[in-house]
Parts: sequence; C-alpha cells; structure tokens
Amino acid sequence: MPDWRRPEDYAYAAGLSLHEWAWEFARRNPRYRSLWERIKELQASFVSQPARNLEEFQRRWAPLDIELYESFFMQDVFDPDKNGNEVEDLPFFARVDVAPTFFLETLPAPNRETQPWLGFPRYVVVRFDLAIPAAVQAEECRKIILGKQKELLKRKRMESIPVSPKRKPVMTHFVTYIRLLDARAQGASYRLMGKILFPSAGDKRNSAKSMLEAATAMSEKGFRDLLMFPAYPDAPGEESPPKPSPGEESVP
Repeated sequence: MPDWRRPEDYAYAAGLSLHEWAWEFARRNPRYRSLWERIKELQASFVSQPARNLEEFQRRWAPLDIELYESFFMQDVFDPDKNGNEVEDLPFFARVDVAPTFFLETLPAPNRETQPWLGFPRYVVVRFDLAIPAAVQAEECRKIILGKQKELLKRKRMESIPVSPKRKPVMTHFVTYIRLLDARAQGASYRLMGKILFPSAGDKRNSAKSMLEAATAMSEKGFRDLLMFPAYPDAPGEESPPKPSPGEESVP
C-alpha cells in the first residue's frame, strides 16, 4: 500500500474510472484481503494435496468462491496490493455486467454448495426479437426480473436487492478516503490523520474520525454503488442508470 502521508503516492488515482475506484475501495477491505490470503492458501493446498476428483475440488473451492461473489460481486480474485493501473484486467464485478442481451431462459440452477459458478441462479439470459418494438420487450424484461428477484428473496437465496443509486457519485473525497483507509491499516491515530490530512480544520481529530467512517462505508459496501454507473459516466453517449419505476426499488 502507498504511504498515506505522501500525496504523490496517490498520483495514480487521478484518472481512475468509477469501476477502478470500486476496486480501490474493495481491495482495502480487510475481509477481502483476508479472503485473498485464504484463497492463496487453498491454491497451494491443491499443489500439495491435489483434489481426487471434480466433486472434491468443488467442495473445497466453493465456500471461498461463494464468499467472493456474494460479498464483492467478483468472479475472480486479484492481488489487493495492485492498484487499478497495475491490475492488467480489472476485477470482473459480476453485478455490473448485466448482459444487454436479455432473456426467456434461466441458466441451470447449480448446487449452491458445490457449484456456485454455474449461475447462482441469479443470471437470466434475455433474448430480444428485433421485429418487436423495444419498449414492449423492455417492459416484459422488467417484469421478469422483478419476478425472479421476488422468487430468490422468498427462497432466501438472496438477502436483499440493492437500491439503484439516484445520483452520480461525487469523487471529490475519494483520494482522501483511500489515504485514511491506508492510514488506519498502517496504525495511524485519528490525531495524526487529522494533523496531516485536515491541517486547517478546527477539530482535526473529529474531522479525521468522521471522514474515516465514510471511507470505511465505501470499502465495505459503498463501492457496489459505483458499479451501478458506467465506468466513465461523463463520457459522450453514456448516461446514469434510469430511474426505477414506482415500486421497483422495494421488492416484497
């Protein structure tokens, strides 16, 4: 991790996209870093004690794979010590990449305990007919998605449905957020954080404490909201997510 006291160590963040920022926050989550270490240990164990068959491989791998997907929406694990510019392929956050080609078919429901990668029954493949008006098909897709979400909630295969963010994220404080997270990881006190990062604040300690709370929220769950927007929301032709229809945000 960079030295949080040196602004120049964070120069790489100047051109990060929203999805790269999501990675910056996710990789600073202690749970992710712990998961990374456990996955490395598991991979090493497959070398010293190879799985005897596919079923054993799935049994050993599935719990970590499920945790990776459900906690971070990721389908592959990446080194948390590499920033968004150093990772060759940005971590694939599954929830973001909802295929624009839509459905009629649900992928085979896997055994949740041993085959989480076969769809988590969360994927619905949608197929559009170009001879039918798009608006009609889009409305049918919306109804099917809501129905599938209700079904998963009823079966307790999902805890909740994320609410679509209403406003584009403001990145003004993002660099300060990750510097605070790094400061905490490096054992800095609130007083020192405040002295270095908020030199003109009246109450430096409380300024650091409150801002760190916001930063922590971003690394725990807030990064998911960034994934609901295009990577570069201000790019020509890209728009923020559409407003949900009445009643869509809260699925009973």
